[in-house]
Amino acid sequence: MEYINNDNSVKIGANYESTLRVYIGKNNDYFIKQFISVEDSNKTSYSWIWLIGGLWLLYRKMYTYFILSLIPIVNIFIYINLIINSNKIYYKSVCKKIEKDGLTGKDIANQEIELEKAKKHGGTSYIGIIVFLVITVVITIILYGSVIAMFSSFYDHSDDTYGDLDYSEDINSESEDLDHSKDITDEPEDLVSSVYNTYFTYYSEDETIGEAFDNFFTNIEWIENTDDGLNCVNFFGTTTAFGDEPLGVGVMFLIYNDGSIALTNVYLGSEELDESEVSEFLEIIYSN
Repeated sequence: MEYINNDNSVKIGANYESTLRVYIGKNNDYFIKQFISVEDSNKTSYSWIWLIGGLWLLYRKMYTYFILSLIPIVNIFIYINLIINSNKIYYKSVCKKIEKDGLTGKDIANQEIELEKAKKHGGTSYIGIIVFLVITVVITIILYGSVIAMFSSFYDHSDDTYGDLDYSEDINSESEDLDHSKDITDEPEDLVSSVYNTYFTYYSEDETIGEAFDNFFTNIEWIENTDDGLNCVNFFGTTTAFGDEPLGVGVMFLIYNDGSIALTNVYLGSEELDESEVSEFLEIIYSN
């Protein structure tokens, strides 16, 4: 409700319009009309603010609402509320700031100290938006870099022999038919040794993985990778067993905390083998 006091200053609800305008800052004409509507009918019009909801909350210094908007499920209710009641939410936020500063019912138009306090706690700010965007970019770069580093040994071999390899499959996928390993070393010197000296007992109890691969492939390279807490060993080699021309082969092994080893990905050139093809692939290697 809007009314005039004896000193001809306008009040909206419990606060003077002049005080509200300072706490609103930019675009205060629009929000004053919305605040009057809230006081008169407790309703506001539909708003498109939700399209930039999180950034708008930062811009208007509604930090509590912003933090809540980052929480899964809770953020759904936050955004629905912004669609319906963004101006009402903002009005209540402004009134709470005024109350917290002890300025409810006070006209601060000509009071320098109170004006400084109002401008500090109210108004708008790009700082929160900039900080949020910088943090988002940094986190994205770190996560992206971690993923790239995890498979860096594969990318280092992205020449024509190996083709363009696709590592989109989750390396945690484990095939029941392929996990037939037993660890024969109590304290392996490194991850490569752990894989190299392990038997795939389903295919052979006399020949280790390393021995079988060494006997079958040429241009061999074993590389360990421990990024993101995952213990992996990547194998590279070439073979003519699948055609007249040498074909690049990439194999990924995952070493679990209990010492067990699982073969998770196999690539022939640019093609990733499925479970049945991997079984056939190992049969060929061990029958050599």
